[in-house]
Amino acid sequence: MNKYGATVRVGGTNVKTAVFADSAIHARLLLQYQFGMNCIVNSPTQTNEAIEGYKTIDEVINYLL
Repeated sequence: MNKYGATVRVGGTNVKTAVFADSAIHARLLLQYQFGMNCIVNSPTQTNEAIEGYKTIDEVINYLL
C-alpha cells in the first residue's frame, strides 16, 4: 500500500485528504466511491513523507456529520 494525497470537495468545501491505495487509479476510485464522482479537485499523488494538514478519510466523514 502507498500513501496518496488529494484534495476533494465535500459539502462545498475543499478538504485535503490522505488515502492508502495500491495505485493512483485505486486511490481515485476510493475517493469517488466515498465522496461522489465529481468530488476530486486535485488528482491523487503518491508521497512517502508525512502529509501535514491532510485529513484521513475517516476524519473527513466525521467532518460531514
